[in-house]
Amino acid sequence: MKKAFILLLCAICLISVRDSQAQNTDALRVLNSGLQALGGEAKIKGLKSIYFSAKGTENGTSGAQAYDPGKESPTAHEEKLAVFNDGIRLAYELKTDRGDGTTRWRRFMFTDTRRITVDFGIKSVYAVPIKHPSIDRSQDARRIPHMLLLEVSANPSTLQYLGIRSFENREHEVISVTLPNAKIPVSLYFDKQTHLLTKYEYSTDFPGIGTALIEYVFSGYRPHPNLDRFPAAHSIRINGKIWRDVKFEQVLADSDEAAAMLQLPPELEGFITPPGTVKEIAKGVYFVYGVGGYQPMFVEFKDFVLAVEAPAAHPSVEETPVETIGDVNSLTEEFIALIKKTVPNKPIRYFVATHCHSDHMGGLRAFVPENPTVLTTPGNKTFYSRFAPSLKIETFDKARTISDGERTVELINVGPNPHTGENIVVYLPREKYMFQGDLFYFNGDLTFPARDRMTVMPFFAGWLKKNNLSPVRIYGFHSTVYGTMEHIEKILEKVR
Repeated sequence: MKKAFILLLCAICLISVRDSQAQNTDALRVLNSGLQALGGEAKIKGLKSIYFSAKGTENGTSGAQAYDPGKESPTAHEEKLAVFNDGIRLAYELKTDRGDGTTRWRRFMFTDTRRITVDFGIKSVYAVPIKHPSIDRSQDARRIPHMLLLEVSANPSTLQYLGIRSFENREHEVISVTLPNAKIPVSLYFDKQTHLLTKYEYSTDFPGIGTALIEYVFSGYRPHPNLDRFPAAHSIRINGKIWRDVKFEQVLADSDEAAAMLQLPPELEGFITPPGTVKEIAKGVYFVYGVGGYQPMFVEFKDFVLAVEAPAAHPSVEETPVETIGDVNSLTEEFIALIKKTVPNKPIRYFVATHCHSDHMGGLRAFVPENPTVLTTPGNKTFYSRFAPSLKIETFDKARTISDGERTVELINVGPNPHTGENIVVYLPREKYMFQGDLFYFNGDLTFPARDRMTVMPFFAGWLKKNNLSPVRIYGFHSTVYGTMEHIEKILEKVR
C-alpha cells in the first residue's frame, strides 16, 4: 500500500512538472511570435535607439490628480521618448496642460547612475542618484513594445502561459512575467492572429485610489521601415478609465532626434535640489525638508501634535509596473518617524492635508495606527473616507482654530481656486507664518515668479489682500525656501 502511494505521488509530481514545462514552452512560443511580428530579436537588438513623439490627452481624475475628484478632467498632453539599446541611456519628455492655464513641461534623463530632471517651466535641473540605473531606466523603456519584449526575452525564468482571453472582441494568447527587480507580475496580451502585443496589465496599490488595474493598450499597428511594425496609438487606463490617450506622430530608429534628447540646454546646467532636514522655524513649529522631494510640516502643542500633509510619490503610470514609489505609505511613514523623533511621547491628535491631490494625501493610511482626527473641508470628506475609512473626519467650511492656550493655529479654506475646488492654508497668527500647498511657489528669486504658475499665484496674492493677511513667511509643500509679501507684490505687479 505504501509503495502504491509513493508511485501515485511520483506520478502527480511528474504530471505537474510536465504541465509547468508545457506552460513555459507555450509562453516562449507566444513571446517569440510577438518578437517576430515586430521584426525579430536580432533586428531589434541591432538598432542603436528608438524614438517617438506623440500627442493626445491626459485625464487627471483617473490618477487622483483632478480639480474635482468627481469629474473627468481631460487636458492636452505631448510626449517624447528616446530609448537607447545600451541598457543605460534614456530620455523622456512630457508637456501636459494642468487644466488651470499652466503647463507641466519636464524631461527625465538617464545617462549614468543618476536620474536628471529638467523643468522647462521654471528653468531648473536637478540630479538624483538611483540605486538600480538600468532597472529604473527600463521602467520607461517598456512603453515601446519592441524594448519590452526584448527585456522579457532576456529574463524568461518567470514566464507563464495563461491561456486564451478575449480583449476588444478578439482572441488573445496571454503570458505572465515578473520583470527584473519587480514583485508585481505583468500580463501580456498577444493578438492570436497577428501575434502583435495588444496590451499589458497589472494590479497595484495606487495613492488616493487603492487597488488599481493598470492597462497599457497599443492599437492600430502599421508598417515601419526600420521596426517592421509600430502602433499608431496607445492609451493607459486605470481601473478602466483612460488616464492618457495619445497618437504617435513620429517614430524613428537611430535618429538625431534621439541623441538630442540627451543634451541639456547650456543655461540649465548646474542646477540641483539640496537635501533637507527637520528645522524648527518657530518655537514648536517644524518644517521638514526633502521627504521624497516634498516639504510637510508639523506643529507641537502642550499635549499633542498637528501634522500637515501625508506625502506620497505620485506614480508615473507610463513606467511599468508602478513600483518606483515602493510602499504607497513609505514617505508618510518617514514623516511620522521624524515627528516622533523630534517630539517624543506626544500623540498626533490632528491631521490636515492642504488639498485632495494624491501627493498631499496619498499616504493618509500611514496615519491609521496614530488614529488622528482628519480635519478637512466638506467637499473632500467622502473622498478621504473612502480611502481611509477607519479614520475620524471632521469638516469645517471657512476656518477652524486649534489652540491649547499657548499655541494657536488657524486652518483657513481659501475656497474655489485655479488648482482645486477647496484648499486649506495653515496660518500661525503669532509668527505670521503661513504654510500652503500648490497656491504659491518660490524656489529663489532667479526663477520667481514661475511662469507656469501664473494662474494660481495671482489668485493667492489677491486672496491674501482681500482677507487682509500679510504673512512674513510663506512656506510651501513643493518649495524648499519661503517667500514673503515682497514676492506677493511682485506677482500683483506682474498681472497689473
